[in-house]
Amino acid sequence: MHEPSPGDPWIQALAEPLNRLDDLLQHLPDLPGGAMRQRLRTFINDLRELTIDARGPRLLIIGRPRAGKSSLGQALFGDLVGPSGWLAAKDQPAHGTWYTQILPGVGLVELCELTIDGPTLQHPDSGTWTTAVTEMINGAGADAVLYVQPIEEWALGPTDCQTLECLWADHPRWPSLFVLANRIDTVNPPGWAPPYDFAEPGHPKAVAIAERTREIAAGFRRQAQIVYPVGTYWDLSHGQTLDYRYNLAPLQDGLYEAMPLRARLVYARAARHTQGRLADLVIEEAALLTFALGLNPLPLADALPISIVQGIQVTLIMAFAGRTPDWPTAVQFINRLGLTGIAAMTGREFFRNLAKLVPGAGDVVSAGMATATTIALGETAKQVFTGQTSEKEGVRTFDVLRRAWEKRLRLVRSEADLAGMFRQPNGNGARTATVET
Repeated sequence: MHEPSPGDPWIQALAEPLNRLDDLLQHLPDLPGGAMRQRLRTFINDLRELTIDARGPRLLIIGRPRAGKSSLGQALFGDLVGPSGWLAAKDQPAHGTWYTQILPGVGLVELCELTIDGPTLQHPDSGTWTTAVTEMINGAGADAVLYVQPIEEWALGPTDCQTLECLWADHPRWPSLFVLANRIDTVNPPGWAPPYDFAEPGHPKAVAIAERTREIAAGFRRQAQIVYPVGTYWDLSHGQTLDYRYNLAPLQDGLYEAMPLRARLVYARAARHTQGRLADLVIEEAALLTFALGLNPLPLADALPISIVQGIQVTLIMAFAGRTPDWPTAVQFINRLGLTGIAAMTGREFFRNLAKLVPGAGDVVSAGMATATTIALGETAKQVFTGQTSEKEGVRTFDVLRRAWEKRLRLVRSEADLAGMFRQPNGNGARTATVET
């Protein structure tokens, strides 16, 4: 299994700001009860696990012959690895085959394919293919297991799902099981003209796909709460593009949630749909940390730690987006956002610290202003580095977002209030309303 080397340039780039924050922790005045010091220590430890200790994701894919196991790996990461396939790893175990691929500028991703053989399956203790599943999970440390079932070939499906149910019931600490109803393009009526709405299907094909999906889901009463209807076939050979990849975003989101923290960085860089999810996680943590730092009653005492937190935030978002993270580049990006109104920025910082002199609510007002800047900075960096907007347009985006967040945070009086905003059940946390003016 590949682990990143401490000498890798991007690992060094991420280590530098974390070391700065770690040094700062030793001299930072704390809030009553040691809350600030503990939050900062947790923040540093989580970021080290996410970045310095990062490794590639490990996925175990099982299914019948021709279920689409190989095409699944291509579908999830195909734009990066190309249609030529994966490289079989050396020193293969007795069952299954591990495939590895070093994705350019991303890291190493590992997949294992395990084929289900035989018309019937017995109890896991009988020594059938389920023994191989057990060996691969216990020995290789898979992060998630994906069972691929052709949506129109369900004859042996009930037998397979019953055995998988027994396996996971006997091993409650195993990684999450994902069930894929594959080849949805083959469902009658013929033809393929996406998009389709599977939640509220109206098109006859979408209705048929939803019905087949529910039939498969009925066999997984305990272990798979969701069955993902997907298309995974993708080929660029012979000068012709055949792209039947479809509905993979919900699966990628589910896999992201199942990943341990140290596997999420490489996974997000490889499965590009999830880059924003990881950026949102860091933006939220940076905002909560900025708010806590901003509660320091001493004017100017929070300026240095907040600036370091903001720099770390931008550096990490660069890494998530597949860019080479670089501390000087992050600092330059932050400075460029302030060039259109540097006098206003200086004045805002002056009045933010002046607010600390107001008894009672002054510290909260100051913390809210600093937090608005941190969130706006993170959101702007996410849009710029993932290609949603240009850096030139990012200057305007930053200013609009900062003003909107300053308005919203006027009602925030504590870290609990701020955390509640990020956890509103509206699908994307508090950031869905950041374009308000």
